[in-house]
Amino acid sequence: GGGAPPARLGNFEAARGDFHRAEYLDPSVASQVRREVAFLERRERQADRRLRHSMGQTLRAVLSEPRARADALSEAKAKTVRISVICPTTNSRQDWHPQLYGCFICQTVEDKELIIIDTGEVPSKFFSCLADPRVRYDHIAGEEGSLSIGAKRNLALLRASGEYVAHFDDDDLYAPPYLASMLEAMQAGDKPVAKLSGWYILDTETGVCGHLDSSKKLPQPVEASREKGLFLSSYGFSLVYKREV
Repeated sequence: GGGAPPARLGNFEAARGDFHRAEYLDPSVASQVRREVAFLERRERQADRRLRHSMGQTLRAVLSEPRARADALSEAKAKTVRISVICPTTNSRQDWHPQLYGCFICQTVEDKELIIIDTGEVPSKFFSCLADPRVRYDHIAGEEGSLSIGAKRNLALLRASGEYVAHFDDDDLYAPPYLASMLEAMQAGDKPVAKLSGWYILDTETGVCGHLDSSKKLPQPVEASREKGLFLSSYGFSLVYKREV
């Protein structure tokens, strides 16, 4: 999870449309509409510069990280297999897309692909201009909620070519050895599915960081909710499994 994201292209387009509709309904506000639209365009340019700067910082940090390249050799214990990383996303979550790609390319497994199913009015600025043959980005125009997370994952599965499948969430961080470690654990135990039993959580609004150990009881009434199975969907971000299951 994370804090409220800044305004994006889709929001600006919607606001601009509202202003023009107001002018159509009441021509007397035309001069005010022109001033508001001009102000909106300045804000849009500023937001675009911030987004491109953020993308650039993320990719520079990722591409200058030597650990992923060095660990690719030391993590060769896991049998060489293709793993398909699938991720559902929406137009309003575009700010996470550079981070998502950074987590993917840093994974030490060599044979991997990333499949993204995106919904919303406009395609991702980042993924729509990315030239990486390992990445398949599909944008489905329309309402962001037109497809559920499960439906998007099912679409991504249809496009996957790997023997194994891993779920990524666009706002989560995955360390470089994550996929290799999950594959190694599955192969060592001859198990078709693996998921995390613990992880760190950062609240980006408050700056508070904590650790969740799912083997231990949570404070009430949260534990009662978990016992009823209400948290099962929250573990989807860490599922890795054989595609055949």
